[in-house]
Amino acid sequence: MRISLLLLLLVGPFANAEPVIFDTDIGTDIDDAYALVALIRRPELELLGVTTVSSDAAARARLAAKLLSVAGGKWASIPVYAGISTATQYMKQVEWANGFESPNLHDDGGVEFMRQQINARPGEITLIAVGELTNIAALLDSQPGIGQKIHAISLMGGAVHRGYAPGSKPEPEWIEGNARYLKLLNP
Repeated sequence: MRISLLLLLLVGPFANAEPVIFDTDIGTDIDDAYALVALIRRPELELLGVTTVSSDAAARARLAAKLLSVAGGKWASIPVYAGISTATQYMKQVEWANGFESPNLHDDGGVEFMRQQINARPGEITLIAVGELTNIAALLDSQPGIGQKIHAISLMGGAVHRGYAPGSKPEPEWIEGNARYLKLLNP
């Protein structure tokens, strides 16, 4: 009886952890790496996988996979899929993962991975998107009604203190992704 009660107290609140997929443009700035580390420290969330987006999405995937490998344990087996690549950006951080290989690292298939997971668990999965929304836009375009099967989409975008330089604007892929996301909200 005491052991059962102890297990209930220790495991009970997180037995139904919320399933999430982390869609990221890790490797440009340090914030996405911090976000991934914070995510794996949250026992109330079940990380189903990581997808990467923009510039060289495969290099970004290697970085995310290596970071999870360094975290060790169950994190080293989390699947990481490269999503849609876009115009080249400066990504110094990805050099740390040059040559990294892992059986759970995939050079493509990010959008398909999200679609498969969402279809397998309709209404349960939250997408955490902290980069350009190109993968999210492609996901929404990939299957009619897929947006209604997503439990929630949590976004991080823009800047608080820095903003865009005078005369500059956000990347077209980011704007396009946001436009499709807004279309999801107003079908």
